[in-house]
Amino acid sequence: MSLENITIDKALRDANLLGAALGTSPTWDAWVSVLRAAFGLSMTDKDRATFNAVAGGREPPPGRVRELWCIIGRRSGKSRMAAAVATYLGAFGDHSGLAAGETGVVLVLAASKSQANAVFRYILAFFESSPILSGLIENTTSDEIRLVGNIA
Repeated sequence: MSLENITIDKALRDANLLGAALGTSPTWDAWVSVLRAAFGLSMTDKDRATFNAVAGGREPPPGRVRELWCIIGRRSGKSRMAAAVATYLGAFGDHSGLAAGETGVVLVLAASKSQANAVFRYILAFFESSPILSGLIENTTSDEIRLVGNIA
C-alpha cells in the first residue's frame, strides 16, 4: 500500500493504519471533523455542524492550518490526538524537502515529562499496532522513534 495521498481522516479510520490503535469508537468523530478542517479537507454537513459546535460558529479554515489550538477538558483525547497527528506527519508527511543526510523531526511538546512519556507511548503504539506503519520503524530509544527515510 502506498502511503501517498492518504488523508488524516482516512488514516484514522483505517484499521491497518492509525485506526489499528485508535479503534472505531464514534467518540472520535468530533476529532476527525476538527482534523478534516485543520488539514483543509472537504467536510460533510455533519463535519461542518460538529466544527461549528466546537469552534464557536467560525467557518472552517479555507486550507490547511499552520497551527491548531484546542482548549479542551480532561479525558477528551488530546494526548491521543496529538500522538495521532505526530504519527501521521512522520509517516505520511511530504519529506521531499529534506537535504541528503538531513533528519526530519516531528516534535511533540508537553507540559510535563510524564505527559510527554504518555504521548510518546501513544505514538509508538500507533506505529506498532499497524501492520503497515510498523514496517517504517528503523529504531526506537527511550525518547525517539527513528523511521526509514530519516524521520525522527
